[in-house]
Amino acid sequence: FAEQRQEARTLMERALEINPECLWAHLGLKDLCIYDRQFEEAIGQLQTALNVIPDHPRLWFELG
Repeated sequence: FAEQRQEARTLMERALEINPECLWAHLGLKDLCIYDRQFEEAIGQLQTALNVIPDHPRLWFELG
């Protein structure tokens, strides 16, 4: 699944270039980080999302 994960990452990064406020792209990148056991990067992705969409409750929920 590594090839599919890389393709998904590329598409989500492209989605964020087009619309930095795309919640689902941020969450998708976070999920890919978790799947790859890159937990600090997953937290960083959520923090990046909060910089762009600071009042979204789902992001705060995801951070715990």
